[in-house]
Parts: sequence; C-alpha cells; structure tokens
Amino acid sequence: MGGTLSGTVTGSYYPELLTDSPVTTNFKTTEVEVYNTIGQRVFLGSTDGNGSWSTSYLASGYYTIHLPLQNEWVQLHDANDNPIEHTATVWVGSNMTYNYNWTADDAPNVRHHAGAMHDFFKAAPFSYSGMDYQMNAFIDQPTSPCGSSVNGCGEPIGPVRAT
Repeated sequence: MGGTLSGTVTGSYYPELLTDSPVTTNFKTTEVEVYNTIGQRVFLGSTDGNGSWSTSYLASGYYTIHLPLQNEWVQLHDANDNPIEHTATVWVGSNMTYNYNWTADDAPNVRHHAGAMHDFFKAAPFSYSGMDYQMNAFIDQPTSPCGSSVNGCGEPIGPVRAT
C-alpha cells in the first residue's frame, strides 16, 4: 500500500502589539522537504497561497517532513544562526494529512510582518521592486549580525550585509 502526504501550514502572529490576540493565517512556505527512512529526499516543493502542499504517491513507510519558517522574501534563523524549521516524522500507509501551525512568537511574527512590509512597498503608490529577494532574519541573537543585540534584524542572503 501507500498513498500521498499532504498538509497545510499556518502561522499565528500579533497584528500590532504583543498584547493583541494572535491572528492565524495560511503561510506560503518555500522548500517543503520530505525524506524517507534512508535519508533520500522524495519531495521538494512549496505550499501554495493557501498554505497547502501535497506529494505524489509514496510507498508505505515513515517519512520526515521539514517545514522551514520562510517564504520568498525572508528566512528565519535562531540564536545559533540555524534556519528555523519544524520537523515531524509520520507514517504513510494511505493518504495522510499533516497540518502544522507556527504558534505566535518572535519568529512567525517577524516572518509575517516582513512579508507584509514587502507587499506594502511593492504595491502602488510605491511600486518598489528593489527588495525582491530573500533576506535572512535573525531571532534571539546574543550579538546581532546587524551590529547590536536587537531581535528580528535582517540581512540580504549573499555577500552584502545590511547595517
């Protein structure tokens, strides 16, 4: 037997203040990966605009899902400078659904607001496309790559650093 593996990625964020009630929305996520038990990647894809993703047919067995906290504009990193991701191992014996919600804290909050700011400046009247690339965002850094111990600073991915 076997089946497909699919799911929806959502995320919760604070709309304005930490004291606001968190809002949950679908997260478009790039580079969803699924690995079999011997470490072979059997799926690489992205969620759609609704946060949904799906593999093609998989043989029965255990599979490990990697859901990074990123989109096309921002990739979140933890205090050790590692990309932040959720990992889960599931059994696929028939069609299996695995949904995940990033709970409201610093990382999904920065991920949501970075995308919102990108979209704000991309739209009229600004129509600015100079930020159409993925940036790293650093959460809980003991000393920030941006020059101080701030939370949620960002830098372009590549040799140039924003200061």
